[in-house]
Amino acid sequence: MRSFSPKLNVFQRLIRQWERLHPYNAAQAMRLAFDAPPDSIGRAWQQSIVALGLGRVTVVEDRVQSDYESLAVSSTNLADVGDETQFDTFLTNHLNTPFSDAALPYQPFYFRSASGTVIGLVYRHWVCDSVCIRALMHEWLKRLSATEQPSPGPLLTARHGYWHHFGPSAAGWPVFPGFLQQLTLAARLRRCRRVHVGRGASMQVQVTNLRGSDGIVASIRQASRRRGIKVNDLFLAALARTSEALSPLEPASRRSDLALGTIVDLRSLQGRPPGDAWGLFLGFTNTIVRSRILRDDERLLATIAAQSKLARSGRQAQASQVRMAFALAAGALLDDRNVKELYRKRMPLAGGISNVTLQRSWAAEAHPKLITEYMRFSPTGPFLPLVLTPTTLGDRLHLGITVRSPADPSTGETIGRRFLDDLQKLL
Repeated sequence: MRSFSPKLNVFQRLIRQWERLHPYNAAQAMRLAFDAPPDSIGRAWQQSIVALGLGRVTVVEDRVQSDYESLAVSSTNLADVGDETQFDTFLTNHLNTPFSDAALPYQPFYFRSASGTVIGLVYRHWVCDSVCIRALMHEWLKRLSATEQPSPGPLLTARHGYWHHFGPSAAGWPVFPGFLQQLTLAARLRRCRRVHVGRGASMQVQVTNLRGSDGIVASIRQASRRRGIKVNDLFLAALARTSEALSPLEPASRRSDLALGTIVDLRSLQGRPPGDAWGLFLGFTNTIVRSRILRDDERLLATIAAQSKLARSGRQAQASQVRMAFALAAGALLDDRNVKELYRKRMPLAGGISNVTLQRSWAAEAHPKLITEYMRFSPTGPFLPLVLTPTTLGDRLHLGITVRSPADPSTGETIGRRFLDDLQKLL
């Protein structure tokens, strides 16, 4: 059992505030290269949860308390999706369904298909970030495949919060310019198009998964090297065009710019990284694009690349904890309707992206012998009308699409295919 109860960090507290409006759940999955019967999958899952010391999580006075022994040992809680055709429906249902505080914050699932058995998790995102879930998925794979030594003991829980790990002294962003940077961004966002008050009102989401065409990963890498930009800059350019066309935005009038959000893993950035400690350490950066350059490839990519470079040098992802703190304070004073309106007006984002490459990870070592594909799916929260989650493993690009308030069941697929088409044109 845990010997201490760590305090919730600022983003964990903010997500729990968002859960007043709608569940903030995410999902990850991997396609196995070997056959695995359900009883073996369930047994390996149960062993992983117990070995890593992960189970039911409760919060008392903003402190996290874990109780895994009484619950994890007695139940595998493994869900059978059915088959590949039901996968998107299963994910949609579970990203719209809140977790009970009395249950594990992880819902394991599996299904078998002609291209291999898929195992994965839907999880309550405030509990941990994507890096932590991948550590859990790795442990699950090790125990299921019996090809590696399993972990020797429980994972440690992060004892400190954002300010300690990624605050000004740790990450190197000066306090006053950091605050000024956030105020400047808030001013620029006032010129960006908002989500339509009617069309974007629902918090329900729809989940779709797609794959990039053969050869697209190599083309993306070549294009980014040729232009001297980051892969995520290419993704943001394609997202800008897709969002402008398909996001439920108000008509452009005085507000004609387009704002996008990038979800950033802080553990890999400058600061006092918490290592593999269990917890949540994500940040955000914003990219603003003027409508008049959306059709100009060179200007669009140059503008996005310049903003991305400035965000990295200015430690904007680490400093985004300032906005989190303001949002947390504002949300505590407002009712649910006004919280949603606050985000619609003050964070008018047309779309978001969470991009991960697994090329230098345990997943790359397991590919393609043990796993052939890795999939991730993100929540939208109260301010993103859509979020795309590209995951690269080997020569495969998987795209998770989460859309708020979809007009029809084809919306997610329409957005995903439009994004891949816009991306291909940029290459």
